[in-house]
Amino acid sequence: MKTHYCHVLLQKILPIAILPFLNNEIRTTLIEFCQFFQKICSKTLDAKELEDMKTRIVIILCKLEKIFPLSFFTIMVHLCVHLTEEAFLGGPVSQRWMFGIERCMGTYKGYVPYVVDEAVKFLSRYVDDIEIFNYDERNWDVPTTQHGLEVFNNKVRTLGASKFGQLGEYVDVVQ
Repeated sequence: MKTHYCHVLLQKILPIAILPFLNNEIRTTLIEFCQFFQKICSKTLDAKELEDMKTRIVIILCKLEKIFPLSFFTIMVHLCVHLTEEAFLGGPVSQRWMFGIERCMGTYKGYVPYVVDEAVKFLSRYVDDIEIFNYDERNWDVPTTQHGLEVFNNKVRTLGASKFGQLGEYVDVVQ
C-alpha cells in the first residue's frame, strides 16, 4: 500500500473498524493512537497542543506496551515520540508529504522496461554471445570494393539495396 492509504486507514477507518471487536481499554488506547496521527497530520498546528501531544504520546505508547508483545515495538514505533518535535520545527506535515514523489516514482517505474528493452537490443547487436535478439552484424571489418575503383573502398556494410548504373541512365530518367 502507498503511504497515503496507510494514513487514511490509520486515521479514519481503523477507529471505526475496531469498535465492535475489542474491549474498552484496548479500543480506547488504539483510538487515542489514531487521533494522535490525525492531529499531527492536520493542516494547522498549535504550539501548546503540540507540547500536550508530546507528553500524551508517551502515555499512549506505554499503554500499547501492555497490549502488544515487545516484538511489536521497533524503532518505527519509537519514532512517534519525535513526530511532535519534527512538526514543531518543520510546520504542518501536509507540506512535507511524500505522496507527490511516490506518484512520480510510479511514472519512472513505467520507463524501466523500455530502457531494459533498449539496452538488450543494443547489446544483442554489438555483442556476439547474447541470444535474445540476434541481429546481423551492423559493421564488417572486411574492405569491400565496388566496380574495382579504390575510391569506393569502405569497411562497412551498406544498409538497404544498392543500385548500380551508368550516369547516362539516370540523366535520361530525370529529363
